[in-house]
Amino acid sequence: MTGQVRTREPDGQRGRMGMSRMQIGPVEIIMGENQSRSPFSTSLLIRGKEDDTLIDCGGGETVFQYLKEQRIRQIFLTHIHPDHTHGIHLFPDAQIFTNPYDYNRLLERAKLAKTDPNIKSNGVAQLIYPYSQVLNLSGVKVVMIHAPGHCEGFACPYFPDLGILLIGDIDLTSFGPWYFTPDSDIDQFVQSAQMTL
Repeated sequence: MTGQVRTREPDGQRGRMGMSRMQIGPVEIIMGENQSRSPFSTSLLIRGKEDDTLIDCGGGETVFQYLKEQRIRQIFLTHIHPDHTHGIHLFPDAQIFTNPYDYNRLLERAKLAKTDPNIKSNGVAQLIYPYSQVLNLSGVKVVMIHAPGHCEGFACPYFPDLGILLIGDIDLTSFGPWYFTPDSDIDQFVQSAQMTL
């Protein structure tokens, strides 16, 4: 399961066609299809006065329809696994930000997709965000916390003023908690999971 949110759900809402979402201040937490289980993920929509920022873009068609109606100008990716990135091509005018580990991987995949029809590009990252620094995303303070283990570059968005930490694929349910990919590391995963407690 992807997209766990470490906060209570005070007043969850069900929108169009059963899409589940809730609002905490300017942050809208949007559950992906299949309860955000792979191949889908939870997205965070940060509503600003002039534009919106999206964190992760793998919610599925119902979520994508809703998001296309918003003013998304930038998309931040916690990591580049397809269940978090497969919708970014739907936002051609948005700037794509990723972590330093995944930037070149995303570029390489986009290059391969141009020459091999069997490879699907998840989009092209344009900018790299720093870890552990306060970022202003659509007027909201966010810190992208490096939490390796699930993959080398995995980040957990933390909203210090709102008390929100998206732990995403630090999945401590029976579905998880760890996935074996070349850049996964179980020891780092355990350390990152402990850090989020």
